[in-house]
Amino acid sequence: MKYLITILVILSCLLLTNAHKPPKYMNYVPYNGVNCTGPITGHGTSYLLNTCIPFESYALKYVLNGSNIESYYYLTQNCTGTEYGPSTSAVDACYRFRQGTSANPYFYSYLSVSRKAIKPPKNQLTLYLKSYPESDDSCDGDFNWSKYVTNGTTWFIYTNLTETLYCDSNNKPIELICNTTTSLCDATVKYATCDPFPQQLANLITKCKGPNPQYSSSSDSDSDLENLLDDLVDEKITYDFVSHLPNGLHHPLASVPKIN
Repeated sequence: MKYLITILVILSCLLLTNAHKPPKYMNYVPYNGVNCTGPITGHGTSYLLNTCIPFESYALKYVLNGSNIESYYYLTQNCTGTEYGPSTSAVDACYRFRQGTSANPYFYSYLSVSRKAIKPPKNQLTLYLKSYPESDDSCDGDFNWSKYVTNGTTWFIYTNLTETLYCDSNNKPIELICNTTTSLCDATVKYATCDPFPQQLANLITKCKGPNPQYSSSSDSDSDLENLLDDLVDEKITYDFVSHLPNGLHHPLASVPKIN
């Protein structure tokens, strides 16, 4: 009996410790409707907190301070030099981002924090990207950021450049960059299995997930999907996302274009 009580005490302590572990990721859960309502659509993103995250020619860092996320921007990839920020965003709130297309000028994202990053909804076709530190060449540790994009999502990345991400009939992720002035487009297969991406000091995994009606094989979806949406509060206020990045940088939800 004494041993049973000891085991129960140890288990209780472990459960209590795990329950109080701090969040590791900040997440944007995308919605189609005003005030983060309606179906999940657009960009879903997660970023590792308290970490210098390199991109092409700049870096970002996100810090949880109470109930707010503080965002910092650097013009170097190792978070040295001039620090821009903090730009503060409240957690558990809905934000409106400019998407730029006339058909859909905004998309909405719910900001949350959690121990685990959000995953794409398994009942939708999405492109799923994960970026690991350059030193993690097996891509089995904590990733710096992840992003899922619902199939066929289009947005402006520059005044006259749109980016569309979709999955083709071979279930390969495709990035389509189009110039709206010349109507010229450039398509690139983005499939990657922990491939080096030196421009961002990273290793990338990129693939299609979820049911693809064009693809004859069985769909690639997570059986252990952890859906954070049930834990979100019924938020009725939407804030405009305000970016304080220097000129020439993109906000965290945007990609860096590959063509002129």
